[in-house]
Amino acid sequence: MIAYCLADVFNLELWPRDRSPVQPEVDEGLRELVGQVNSAVPSAIEVTIRLYGGWHRETLQAPVDMRHMLDRAIENNPKKVRAQRIRVQLADHPIWDPGTLLLRSLRESPVERLNLRPAQSKDCASPNTCTLEALRSWCAGRCPERHCSVRLRDITLLKRQKMVDTLLTADAMTIIHARLAHAVVLASNDADMVPALLALSASGLEPTHLRRRVAPGFGDTYDALFHEADLQIRQW
Repeated sequence: MIAYCLADVFNLELWPRDRSPVQPEVDEGLRELVGQVNSAVPSAIEVTIRLYGGWHRETLQAPVDMRHMLDRAIENNPKKVRAQRIRVQLADHPIWDPGTLLLRSLRESPVERLNLRPAQSKDCASPNTCTLEALRSWCAGRCPERHCSVRLRDITLLKRQKMVDTLLTADAMTIIHARLAHAVVLASNDADMVPALLALSASGLEPTHLRRRVAPGFGDTYDALFHEADLQIRQW
């Protein structure tokens, strides 16, 4: 049996999110993911694991640190586990066209406003000196000081991953229609993946939804749909 795993890497929280991970943490996170995928498709003799994320900036000469660390982790990862041959790759190209790299999948852009609505808490320890009004002003895009010309866009840059969800879904559709595999594991905690999971469940392949923790984005409603569609759910 041939199997694919399409893994929404950053959504799975394989390493700490509150800081930049170090190489051993990335190595361990990848080993953990590979082990879970192998357990999900024990009958597969060949498993291809595609890792989706923002791997490139505008050019190949603008490196992304996480891409380099994952390259090293992939190089160190075993190529065979028991009877399974393992191939891990960064999904920086469409599955049907390995020669086309998707650049600008990681972009930095100024923040104009923050989509937040701060509300006063009844538990505030210092309501008379609370800085909540300053936060409201920054959320609206401007400095709270009346005569200051600084705007939020002048002092903030937000990293955004682009084309990740659509590439993963397009690859899933390609696997279905080209019959590239007998089984597909979609690893993600993101509810945006529900349509792709439902398409896989209707494909005639053996689909599995792999997630790392209880995913509040899914909830009972989606899990009920998955059970009706005979979609296997694995959680670790």
